[in-house]
Amino acid sequence: MYFSSVFLKRTSTVLLGALILAVCLPGCLFGPADPEREIAGLKEDLIEEPQNPEIHYQIGALLLKLKKYNDAERQFHEALLFNKLFPEAHREMGIARFYMKDYDAAEESLKQALIYTPNDGRALTSLGGLYLSLGRTDQAQEQFEAARLVWNHPDLHNNLGSLYAKTGEDKKAEVEWEKALALDPGNAEAYNNLGTLAEKSGDFPKAKEYFKQAAKLNPNYPSPFYNLGARYALEGRYKKSLKLFEKAAQLNPEEGKFFAGLGWSYMKSNHRMQAIQAFEQAEKLNFKTASMHNALGELYWVAGKTKQATASLKRAIRLSPEDPEPYFRLSMILNSVSQGRESIRNGIIARKLFQDRGDTTMVSKAQSNLDKFYKKYRLGPEDFKSLALPGSAS
Repeated sequence: MYFSSVFLKRTSTVLLGALILAVCLPGCLFGPADPEREIAGLKEDLIEEPQNPEIHYQIGALLLKLKKYNDAERQFHEALLFNKLFPEAHREMGIARFYMKDYDAAEESLKQALIYTPNDGRALTSLGGLYLSLGRTDQAQEQFEAARLVWNHPDLHNNLGSLYAKTGEDKKAEVEWEKALALDPGNAEAYNNLGTLAEKSGDFPKAKEYFKQAAKLNPNYPSPFYNLGARYALEGRYKKSLKLFEKAAQLNPEEGKFFAGLGWSYMKSNHRMQAIQAFEQAEKLNFKTASMHNALGELYWVAGKTKQATASLKRAIRLSPEDPEPYFRLSMILNSVSQGRESIRNGIIARKLFQDRGDTTMVSKAQSNLDKFYKKYRLGPEDFKSLALPGSAS
């Protein structure tokens, strides 16, 4: 089988640690040891005081800790029905809405919180984190700089570091993440983030140590498990990467990237059906890369699912029209179902793009296939003179 050697590098690069939104829970950052029991007690209190906004707020904060974002949002909404001037409820509702991926509503709630308490460092940091996750780096920096004046907290420094990393200022990012650790030596997000810098610089042993430390400090934080899995997969240690990707996906089953990594490890371990299932789940979660669809196309082809293989490879081409690999595979698949002209058309494009890449081995393979297809379908290069090629002037 001809699987792309660049698949993992394109789809499983390390994740920057969470664009951390600063969630304020009862009991500061620690909260009660048993949130479910605490919620049950608060609900009993709510029977006696159904219009008490503070009780609704506390229940919402606990639900937020449990990642029950829809339920948390409803409780914050109830709190605000009884007290519209409740900035903490606006803030926490904004955070819940962020995790619900309702970004416009999240922005509205966080801005509302800042109307009442303009110096709320958590709200400023959370709004900056929202902007950063949406790629609005200038607005993110504005919020973080405002927060810096009133709040010195690991979440702020983690997010500032993530901002600098996104804008290519790695030294500044490192400084911010070290500040997060100075404030909180057990901060898993900072260790994970420092691991991304070590990975980027090529210090892979150091990167693994950072990721391991992050996972040890917070075993419910999926990013270091994924990042460590990606590192092991790049080293060809697929048994280890499988376990780590499985752990990451278990912790956050809504993250398509985790399932893509899982699919890659299954594929390289020759567990093809499990690989297909993992890639399909990644696709359902709206994770789309040309490399993944390229690999999935070949897996479908090997499994005898020609229709699905063709569709997946066409998706890969739409996502990356100058990548020769899906054209190459699609050419062979279309030949297998006797679609001669389309097979040759894709083969010609693949050859041209391999030439552009300087991959002489694949140019030779593509040309060999074309020679066979021309003969089989009684066609020649002159029949495709009008074919528009990617990268060519029209």
